[in-house]
Amino acid sequence: MKTKIFLLFISFFIYYTAFSQHWEGIGIGTSNMGTSYKCLYTDTVSELLYIGGFRVVADSVSYRGITVWDGTIFSSLGNSATSLFGGFVTDLQADVRSIIRFKDEIYAGGSFNLAGADTVNNIARWDGSNWHKMGQGIGGAVRCFYEMDDTLYVGGSIDSIIGSNIQCKSLVKWDGVNWHEMEPIPIPFVFSINEIVKYKNELYVAGNFEGDTLKEIARWNGTQWLSVGGGIGGDSWVESMVVYKGYLYVGGYFYEQNCNAGNFIMRWDGEEWSDVGGGVQGTYPQSNGQIHGMCIYNDELWVGGVFKYAGGVSAKYIAKWDGEKWCSMENELQNPILGFEDYNNELYMFGGNPLFNTMNIPYIAKWTGGSYVDSCSTPTNIIEVIQEENEIIVYPNPANNILNINCEKEIETIKIYNQTGQLVLQTKANTQKQSIDISDLPVGSYFIRIVGKNNVWAEKFIVIK
Repeated sequence: MKTKIFLLFISFFIYYTAFSQHWEGIGIGTSNMGTSYKCLYTDTVSELLYIGGFRVVADSVSYRGITVWDGTIFSSLGNSATSLFGGFVTDLQADVRSIIRFKDEIYAGGSFNLAGADTVNNIARWDGSNWHKMGQGIGGAVRCFYEMDDTLYVGGSIDSIIGSNIQCKSLVKWDGVNWHEMEPIPIPFVFSINEIVKYKNELYVAGNFEGDTLKEIARWNGTQWLSVGGGIGGDSWVESMVVYKGYLYVGGYFYEQNCNAGNFIMRWDGEEWSDVGGGVQGTYPQSNGQIHGMCIYNDELWVGGVFKYAGGVSAKYIAKWDGEKWCSMENELQNPILGFEDYNNELYMFGGNPLFNTMNIPYIAKWTGGSYVDSCSTPTNIIEVIQEENEIIVYPNPANNILNINCEKEIETIKIYNQTGQLVLQTKANTQKQSIDISDLPVGSYFIRIVGKNNVWAEKFIVIK
C-alpha cells in the first residue's frame, strides 16, 4: 500500500533571536554533593522566593534543603547555612519537596528523617525565627500542600502520623494545632498524591493510584470521593494541576491512545475531558513525552517537561498555551524543565544543569522578556497523521444525519473538529465500524480524526441539510 504522510492543519513558524537571551541566572551554582531542586514557592507576605530541594548551592554557599531569594541575595533559615532547621538538625539528607505559608508560618515537607532529633520526620514549620517540630512528624514523604477552608491538606506517600492512631492513605489534614484523618480514597493502595487543587468547590487530588474509576485522579465533594471522568487510562500518573480560564488542566504522563482525551496534558470542565490543542509529544508520530510543571504567567499557561512538540510546533522542554493555541520559542534548552513560579511578576523556572547549551545558567533561570516573536500553532490541533490507503472509509460524504466509518483496524477514539479547530464532537469506540449522529452539526466543512491503538487517520467531510 502507498503510504501518505500529511498534516491535518498547517502550522507556521516565525523565528526570532536566541531563546537564552531572554533568560538570566540568579547566582545558583553547581555542586558535586548531590545538588537537586524540587520546588519553588512565592511567599507574598515576606516577598521572598523559597527554593527547596536536596542541596541548594547559591553564591558559592551550600544551603541544605531550603534557602530564600529576595530578588538580589540568598539567605538561610535558621542558625546555619548548611542545615535545614538551624541548630538541631545534623547534616543528613534533607530533601524538601513542597513549601507553603499556612497561618503565618512557613511549612516545609519532603523526605527527611533527622538523626539527633528523631521526632522531626518529613515535615516542619518556620515561624520567622525558628523551626518547630510537628509532633513526631509524618511517616512517608510529603510531596504537596494545599490550603482550603482554613485547613492545610498534606499529600504524598504518607502511611501514618507517627505516634498517633490517625489512619492515612497518602492524604491527611492539619488545622494549625492537630492532625485529622481524611476519608481514604476507596481503592486498595495509593502510591503517591503529587498535587492538590480546588476546582468548582471540590477538592481534587492526583498522582499515582489505581482504582476502577478513581485512577490517578479523584475529587472530594465534602461527603465522598467521586470519579473524574473515569480517571486516566494506561500506565500513567499526574504531576501537575492548574485551574486556568475555567478549566482544570492536568499534566503528567499519559497517552491519548489509552482512552485519554490528550497526550500528556488535557483539561476537565467538571463534566468531561477534552484535548488541549493536540497536547505535547516527543518525536512524531508516537514517542515519549511528559509534563512536569505548569504555571500561569501573564495570563498564559506555561508548561515544562520532557517533550519536543506542543500542538505540532517545535517546542523543546517548554511551551505556553493561551486557551486557543500553543506557542514556543526556538530555544537552546539542554535539560528538561521541572517547574515554574511567578515571583514579583517575574517568571522563574528550574530544571537540570546546565539549562542552556550556550549560557552557563545552572538549575534556575529568570525570564527577562525583551523583544521577540513567538512561534505559534494555528488555534487548532496540529496533528501529523500516518495513513494507509484503503484502511479507512468515511461515508457518505457529503453527509446529512449519519456519518459511517469502516476501518480495517480497531477504532478507539473519534473526534470531529470544525474549520476553526474547535472540537465539536467526540466519542469512544471499540470496533472497526462506527456510525455517528451528526444531525446537530451546522452545515459546513469538518475534519474527523480517528485514533486506533497504533494508528491515526484523518478525513475531511462536509455536512449538508
